[in-house]
Amino acid sequence: MKVTDVVCHILQCKVDKPFVSARGWVYGTRSTCLVEISTDEGITGWGECYGPAAVAKTFVETQFKARVVGRDPFDVEAIWEDLYNRIKDYGTTGMAISAISGIDIALWDIMGRAVNKPVHKLIGGAYRTEVIPYATGLYFIDMNRLVIQQRVYSSFSAVSQREAFTDANGNGQYDQGEPFTDVNGNGQWDADLGAAGVMFTIDTESGFKDVVFITSSAWAFVI
Repeated sequence: MKVTDVVCHILQCKVDKPFVSARGWVYGTRSTCLVEISTDEGITGWGECYGPAAVAKTFVETQFKARVVGRDPFDVEAIWEDLYNRIKDYGTTGMAISAISGIDIALWDIMGRAVNKPVHKLIGGAYRTEVIPYATGLYFIDMNRLVIQQRVYSSFSAVSQREAFTDANGNGQYDQGEPFTDVNGNGQWDADLGAAGVMFTIDTESGFKDVVFITSSAWAFVI
């Protein structure tokens, strides 16, 4: 089996209202880069690149595609090393690696389809038969929307909240005394979902420095 083509597809749409991450970044659109790899045996694999879609697409098309076409998808580890060596002098982390990951996922997808096995069987087997689904989001737009979202997410057994803050000092980080997302309007963080036995996490997306988060009503921690 040989790879015959590598095509990137950018999926993008505007959001109804821009929202803010915990780092204070404003998002007006959501997008992703999907990698489609075709083979001479008619098997196609799909992968996804994390990060800015247009940047990932550029890496795949200008740096990696020519090195993947003609290769055997089952040489996935050798292909990864070859692609990494192509960019290691100027891109050992970040978007270069994210672009490689889209190709890597697509190659594993091809192998799984070729042998009619789930990928976990190819990499050593599954450690569990089921996982706990969790709701994520709660990005900051307005307080009413946050309250509504929290009520909706209470139907899940686990929630990961993307905690947003107001960068009043303009230094790109949260400082003591600056306002943060106050879902319940009582001037403090609450893990109220814990009262219903919901596992609860707060993802600050590197927006905080020294943070201690303690709760007695929920399984919770700060990322």
